[in-house]
Amino acid sequence: MKEKLITILTGISALIAAGFLCIVPSTVAHAGVVTGDRVEIAEEYSPGNYSSLGEAFGSITLSYTETAANTFSGGYGIIKKNLNGTETIVFYAAFSPNGDGVSANITFNLNYNNASYSGTMTLQQDPANTYYLFCEMPLFYFNDCTKGSVVEYRRDINKKITDIEKAAQGINPDGSVNVTKTVEYSSDGALDGTIMDAMAKTEGVTLFYTYTYEGLIFRSAITSDAATALYSKDTPWYGPCLIADNCPTVLLGAA
Repeated sequence: MKEKLITILTGISALIAAGFLCIVPSTVAHAGVVTGDRVEIAEEYSPGNYSSLGEAFGSITLSYTETAANTFSGGYGIIKKNLNGTETIVFYAAFSPNGDGVSANITFNLNYNNASYSGTMTLQQDPANTYYLFCEMPLFYFNDCTKGSVVEYRRDINKKITDIEKAAQGINPDGSVNVTKTVEYSSDGALDGTIMDAMAKTEGVTLFYTYTYEGLIFRSAITSDAATALYSKDTPWYGPCLIADNCPTVLLGAA
């Protein structure tokens, strides 16, 4: 997918020439900082293929360390409007000839669709392409109006996974009997893939998932069987369109 995404950009050298990226020298050996003021906005028009919709502006700082053997060669960010209804933000840092022994962190503050998004992401090496370090997360998480910390986000996800595991045993979070084996969950964005994974490992559990999409509130019933059919280790988030197409869903009203 990254190869296809790259085609919508103008290339690292052109971005530097246009002032998109600014290389800042560092006094620390094999370390540096790259700053920028925009990311690409791309819409998925067919699976794995994206077209450019323009740019989102703000401030971006990429801090990295390299090695004598593997040197930094460029970085960029994209806000992705995906076919499954999710919006994700992804940053890449490229090292030549590969990313072994290097590290990179992104701090950003962007304006997009009349809202502000800011946060910090630690990039990880891509197992499918060792040339890159990258990180991709749901965009809604970084909304300045609703966001918590990454630690809080993972804590909430892990708690919900525990609730699902207890429901599979017929137990509520408070220790009482859960005869119906149901779990309630609400989110303003896509469903985290680890929750779908947890559901796929159960039998007879139903996750009632309440979420907002395009100004409307929906409630979907995701059963263990539906989760098993939907889950893929290559799908980190499950958007509202995908869930509504595959699980019983009702409209609750306007947000």
